[in-house]
Amino acid sequence: MRTVIAGLVLVSSLLAAAPEASAVGEVFKIETAGVQYCGDLIRSSFNARNNVDLYVRVVSPAEVDLDVTPLFQSSVPLVGNSYLSSARKVAFTGSQTLVGGGYVSVIGTLNLDKVGTVKGGSGTFIQSDLLVPGCFSSGKWIATQRIF
Repeated sequence: MRTVIAGLVLVSSLLAAAPEASAVGEVFKIETAGVQYCGDLIRSSFNARNNVDLYVRVVSPAEVDLDVTPLFQSSVPLVGNSYLSSARKVAFTGSQTLVGGGYVSVIGTLNLDKVGTVKGGSGTFIQSDLLVPGCFSSGKWIATQRIF
């Protein structure tokens, strides 16, 4: 679950970097895949079959909300930076330091349609101590479905 939330944070950071207001209000389901480490010789892989569902809502060009449900009742706001890398692609990076010293960092690209609406994205993430103290993970994320 920790790795899924980290993936959601990554995607949220990416979506928060959307260049125009056309993406405001959009919600995406995010899938993550990677490896989690929780001590010596304690390693587990996760992917779309065994991760936690994550959702990202674009609040503004500089902020997205991340949650485990599309209702966003206990969401985590994320802030990121972005740059237009082509007419239909936004590159972004974002990170957040968590209470207790943990962190989440993401990088990726968002694909835009002709009018600048986000139609998908993908990237990588790394996180530490997000849900379980002493555990960290890294992997890839992809926006698999637009909800709204």
